[in-house]
Amino acid sequence: MIYCPRCKTSFQGGFCPRCGLKAPRAASFLWPAVAVCFSALLLFFTGALLCALGLASQWGAEQEGAAPGIPELAKGWQDEESGWFQPGKYIVGQDIPSGEYYFLKQLTLSEDQFAWIELHSSPLEEDYLIDTSFYVNYMVYLHAGQLLVVNDAVFIPSREVPPHSDWKEGFLRVGVDIPAGEYTVIPKSSAWYGRLSLYHGTDFTAIDNFLEDRMFNRPISVTLQDGDCVLIEDAELLRPELLPRQSV
Repeated sequence: MIYCPRCKTSFQGGFCPRCGLKAPRAASFLWPAVAVCFSALLLFFTGALLCALGLASQWGAEQEGAAPGIPELAKGWQDEESGWFQPGKYIVGQDIPSGEYYFLKQLTLSEDQFAWIELHSSPLEEDYLIDTSFYVNYMVYLHAGQLLVVNDAVFIPSREVPPHSDWKEGFLRVGVDIPAGEYTVIPKSSAWYGRLSLYHGTDFTAIDNFLEDRMFNRPISVTLQDGDCVLIEDAELLRPELLPRQSV
């Protein structure tokens, strides 16, 4: 029933039968429903925004002091039985003492897979002092405050590593693993190029310690002196007297 506001008559239909006034529209539930939906959506998006801001604030607090670009690895640890430090992150001077360390690719990797280490000047900076991969072994001197990131390799202080004079490839210490003198480096038959990197010592924070780094696809000669370290990859380091003599 509709109540006529002019003559106070109750009726049904489009017009009042007594005064002819057009029937007013019945109260609609459309706008209240729209208002309720709008309020619900407003509350939902407000809650979502506050939640997102809260998560962002929490994430920022968790990431405070972390350098972007540094891999998210677990903190490293030392195997008590073998004494080798395992893959992970280390702060030098806090997790491990400063000094020279010897890195060895994990035995679970195949011959063509490589290990990888990074060295940052501090845990709060993104700059790289070292970012290198290797197929056999590696050595580097670590200073207090640096951040070391180790992937697929184990390491120990270099003083605990005995000479390995039977090796012809990898990171070799001149005067320890091999004697000083003239050498010939020959690329492996399975490789496009061989690589030779030569350093004086293993403190790579000193720019003057870097001596040479080159790729080659034919035999080359190199002079090695006591105190140097040479990295040979995809090649073999041989003494000239050990090379097969060519017929004249």
